[in-house]
Amino acid sequence: MFDIVVRNRAEAQHYWTERNHAIVSITDPKSESVTFPGQYATDIKNRFGIHRTQFFDSDIRHAKFFDKYPPMTEVQATEIWLFVQSVEKEIEELLVHCEAGVSRSASVAAAISRYLGENDDDWFKFYIPNRYVYRTLIRTMPLR
Repeated sequence: MFDIVVRNRAEAQHYWTERNHAIVSITDPKSESVTFPGQYATDIKNRFGIHRTQFFDSDIRHAKFFDKYPPMTEVQATEIWLFVQSVEKEIEELLVHCEAGVSRSASVAAAISRYLGENDDDWFKFYIPNRYVYRTLIRTMPLR
């Protein structure tokens, strides 16, 4: 079991932990990747990976804008699950960030909490998860 930490882009760029951890980095399409502390250092032995993905904070209410602002796809959701499964036994902490740290990242955190058998209510109580992202992840969630 591991803790999930949600941050915005600016906070993620300065995020540092001594715990064994991994990162799910969500950015807008065509935006620059986030540079994390120690990202290129070879001595970051406690980081077990960074999964980068790009999609807009769109949901079904914005369907007419999907061409211009593509939402998360099922392929992207599956890639997140494959990454989580690849690191879950090694990490104590998972950092999930998006641009604002409120919607996409909270959706991913809520779905991962549910995958781990934990209650996801607090993510909906203290954040504003994107329901489309959450449902896409739940629909593609692997069995444990």
